[in-house]
Parts: sequence; C-alpha cells; structure tokens
Amino acid sequence: MGDFEGEGGGGVGGASVQENGPHRCSRPLLPPSPVRYARSQGGQTSDVPGTIRASAARFHSIGDMKTQQTMWFESLENGRSWASLWSDYIRCGCGGIRPIEGECPACHEPMPSLEWTSLEMPDGTEYRVPPVLAGGEGRYEDWVYLRMLEREWFRPITDADRLHSIVTGSRPSLRAIVVLVFWTYFETRIERLIRETTIALPESITHDLLHRYSSIGSRLNKLYKVLFSTTYWADLDDLGYSHVSQLLRHVQKCRNAFTHGHPQAIDDSLVEELVARLKDEHESWIAVFNRRMSGSWQ
Repeated sequence: MGDFEGEGGGGVGGASVQENGPHRCSRPLLPPSPVRYARSQGGQTSDVPGTIRASAARFHSIGDMKTQQTMWFESLENGRSWASLWSDYIRCGCGGIRPIEGECPACHEPMPSLEWTSLEMPDGTEYRVPPVLAGGEGRYEDWVYLRMLEREWFRPITDADRLHSIVTGSRPSLRAIVVLVFWTYFETRIERLIRETTIALPESITHDLLHRYSSIGSRLNKLYKVLFSTTYWADLDDLGYSHVSQLLRHVQKCRNAFTHGHPQAIDDSLVEELVARLKDEHESWIAVFNRRMSGSWQ
C-alpha cells in the first residue's frame, strides 16, 4: 500500500522517484520550521533529533531566544499525550465527527443536550443518569500510532542510531522512523475514510474496490475520483489545507524514494516539518471525513 500512482512510472504527477537526483527529494514551499528559523537567526541547536534537543517534558528548538516558536504539543495539558488529538471529539448521529461544542460540521445540527435525565425502573425506582455520547472516530490503532510517534520523537538518540557504517551522504534522519510510522497511520485512515463513506454499498463492492485499488496512490487519486469525482488532494485544497496537501505529497514522494534505495530522502527537515504539522494533518483528515459523510460529493 505504499506505491505511487501516476503516469511515467511511479511518482506524484508522473514524476520519477529520482526526479531530483538520487540523494534528495525537492522541498515543498512551506513556512520555516522552528529549527530552520533558529538557524537563520543564529540560534544554537543540537543534533537530537538531527538538529533538535528534546526533553521528556518540553521541546526546546530555539534555545532562550525571545522569538521562540512553539510546537503544537507544547500547549498540551500536563500528562496528555499526542493521542489526545482525538480528545474533545464525538461521533454525531449523522456519522460525522464533531467537536464537543458547537454544531456538527457535517450535518450542522446543534450539540445534543448535556443535561442529566431521569430514568424510571419497572419497580418505580428513579435514577438520574448522565448523557452518553459516542467518542470520536479515533480507534485503538490511532492511539498506538500516535503514542509511537511521540515516543520516537522524544526517544534519546543512541550511538547505534547514528548508522556510522553507512556513508554519510546515504544516511537517513536519525528519526526517519517517525515518517515511516506516520505514513502507515495515514494509510489506515484513508482506508477507514473510504469504508465509512461507502457504508451504504454492499460490503462485497467495497471490498472489491479496496482490493482493486490497493495502493495508497490509487486510493487517493483513482478510487477517490470514482467515488467523489475529485481527489483527496483537491478536497484538502478546497477545505483550506493546501499546506497539508503539499506536505503529504512530499512525504509520499520521500517515503517512496526511501523504499526504493534512497534512505537519505527522509532527512531531518522532513521529520521536523511533519511533526510540526501533525495537528494540522489530523484536523484536515477530520474535515475531509465530515465533507464526505455529509454527502457533499461535488
């Protein structure tokens, strides 16, 4: 499920995995990461990971500079993990994923009442019961993947991680595993999106479609067009997540290069950008999910 789809032999938009040479993937035009900003301002950085020093409690990317930019997870409450990205979401009766406040993005229904109600038993006993709401679409595997990403980001680098036996120009980022785990996580959510939005179809048809379009590239483009007359990338663009679309395409390209003999394609800057955008990517997937659950197939 990791191959590219496209004309010209397996790259995004038909580009070969060696389009920009065997050693580097071209970078998307993204705002500077905290680390690159630090470098441009003369800030001191460390090589853990690559150019970042991470502590178990906080992420310090720009030292003591007053202009320090923060990562999204720095604002998490103490004790909350990256898996808490799924917190504060519930599943709406329409099938959409809604925040615990406000209307549902898919059906626009207001939040159900959170008032306690009375339940009378056959013997006349009355009980006061709280409201019960289904949790968001987040599943056990989501929790596992997000905790793995968090663990690998903060895990101290050992000497063995530095791959001294590999020539310097061919070494991947010391935390390349972050990109590989993320892409597997992303693939599981794309399959879930397709299964949930085709739930009205006979199960055999959905199974056949997923089997016929088994690679992630074909699902994001060809199968998506069959179902919705557009692509996943176009949905992201329409919903205001062009920056996420651009990053995901770059991750896909570099991950593909990694699996085809160019491990150096996953470098520190890619890992840093991905972690910095992880929350945005999470929210963008929910936005697309709601759009497709709402029946907006145009």
